[in-house]
Amino acid sequence: MRPSDLGLPCKFSTFRRHQREALEWLTTACEQPISAACLPTGSGKTAIAMALAQLTNVKAVYLVATKQLQSQVLKDFASMGMVTSAGAPTTAVPTTAIASADTRKSAVCPTPAGASMPTR
Repeated sequence: MRPSDLGLPCKFSTFRRHQREALEWLTTACEQPISAACLPTGSGKTAIAMALAQLTNVKAVYLVATKQLQSQVLKDFASMGMVTSAGAPTTAVPTTAIASADTRKSAVCPTPAGASMPTR
């Protein structure tokens, strides 16, 4: 399975091994309704969360602690419907930023030939 198979933005071309393992565990072995990932900065926690939301067909809430991370997440996942708690993709939210994604939206990724390939 590739990130594009789940509608993740084109910048996520493949899952890293630990991301695949986390998704496998979360979708098959985890019996808890709420899960948390404790991974280092830059390890792809947001991609795991967005992929999991797509696999389980749920709306997700993603919490961030800084404006910088809020901006990064909104930029990376705008094509999937990521918005702030105020409902806008660029609206600043005071203190802790809250963002959610409507996982029912589709994205379009360009193919190397320049055509476009719809994804879900």
